[in-house]
Amino acid sequence: PGQSVTATIAFPHAIPTDYEYWKYDSAKGWYRLPFGSNDGDNFIVLTLTDGGVGDGDGDGEANGVIRDPPGGPTRAPRAQTVVNEMVELTLVPESYLTDTDVGRCGVPYDPNLPAHFAHALRFQVRIVSTGGETLEGLRLRAKTLGSVAVWANTEGGMGGAGSTSIVPRSGDYADGVLSPNEAVSARLIFCLPEPQPVDFSVDVLADMLVGTPDAGVAAAILPLRADLALSTVAAPTDVETGETFTAKVRVTNSDSDPAAEVVLTSTAPAGIDVLNAQSDLSDCTIAAGQITCTTPALAAAAAFDVELSLRAANEGSFSQTLDVQAPFEIDSDATNNTLALSLTAVTPPGPPGPEPPTDQGGDNGRCFIATAAYGSYLAPEVRELRRFRDEVLLTSAPGRAFVDAYYALSPPIAAFIADHDAARAITRWALTPVVIAVKHPAAAGAGAALVLFGAIGWRTHRKSPRRMR
Repeated sequence: PGQSVTATIAFPHAIPTDYEYWKYDSAKGWYRLPFGSNDGDNFIVLTLTDGGVGDGDGDGEANGVIRDPPGGPTRAPRAQTVVNEMVELTLVPESYLTDTDVGRCGVPYDPNLPAHFAHALRFQVRIVSTGGETLEGLRLRAKTLGSVAVWANTEGGMGGAGSTSIVPRSGDYADGVLSPNEAVSARLIFCLPEPQPVDFSVDVLADMLVGTPDAGVAAAILPLRADLALSTVAAPTDVETGETFTAKVRVTNSDSDPAAEVVLTSTAPAGIDVLNAQSDLSDCTIAAGQITCTTPALAAAAAFDVELSLRAANEGSFSQTLDVQAPFEIDSDATNNTLALSLTAVTPPGPPGPEPPTDQGGDNGRCFIATAAYGSYLAPEVRELRRFRDEVLLTSAPGRAFVDAYYALSPPIAAFIADHDAARAITRWALTPVVIAVKHPAAAGAGAALVLFGAIGWRTHRKSPRRMR
């Protein structure tokens, strides 16, 4: 009693090398019985012990009798087990896609969810075997699925948290076995009633030996993150009414991952007409003054420009706000997602003619000669001269007399200058020191003092008596 014996069993066919010998006991259920090395032939050698628990004796008593329960070589029984620690699961950013093709969404599986879906979110995840074991029967199972999103391509059709999706046999996994360091991709599709970030975490399941404990926490796949920012490339601050002008802004993604479906929007204020909007990456539309530019994807650390053609319909100060969002992602810094373009529109002066008296003050009088020389009433030089007129000349009686005389004499001179390029060039050259003196009076005063002292010194030198030899 209690001794062990060996038994050699010959089978009519070769035994696969990954097979094990399992026996069934009415009290213990199925259990594995070790046997000698399996080299792929049709022989196996079993060691049976009288009274050994789990060693092939069906009665479990050391009584000199070994009762061999039924059993045989088979693949070890397996069950779906969480293998998160044995794999690396990552999102494939360049596969991220949003559209309005919601044909797969159908009717929601939950009556509490919206009856209609307007947006589909699609992307791929990549699974790499890193645990040193071969993996079979791969599946993805939704651990969490927030908001009102629905997972469209699960095993049961549409599903939510707890739903599973079979990883397709492709790439390294074409044979149904994912060996160490091999990778496979799976595509996920979600349906949404409106654009919004989606919270989603997932477990990776594989067929493992019965009794293998779950390994690892669920991997968070979504929400994706972006870091969008708006900046001004070029935009005027002063324009003339009826004039078409251009403003250019830049959208930048500073995140390390691409951003999908970047949307820039802006509504023109009353008094500003939107003539055109264009971009090298976006499709732009204009409807009732509303500008919408949509970019399917913006790469990491990339940018694109949007150019707006606008026109001021009337005078006034205007501010146009632009906003950029990635609706399906969370922006890590939303403080730079808006930008305001501010400008002032004025009506350009008419043809030279009699001016109103200066006692009305303000901007009633126009700098005709300067406007004719520099070509625009809004030229920086003209603005400096107007400022000097309003803040200096019009504050004293002699200054107002000078301005009145200027208005009386300047219109025909300005008309001549405006019609002759050479006269405009000469006038600009003549006005340059005046503009500098008006803009920088301290520096101009110092320069004048130096010239004056130099002149006095030179004159004194000329008048000093010559020494007689």
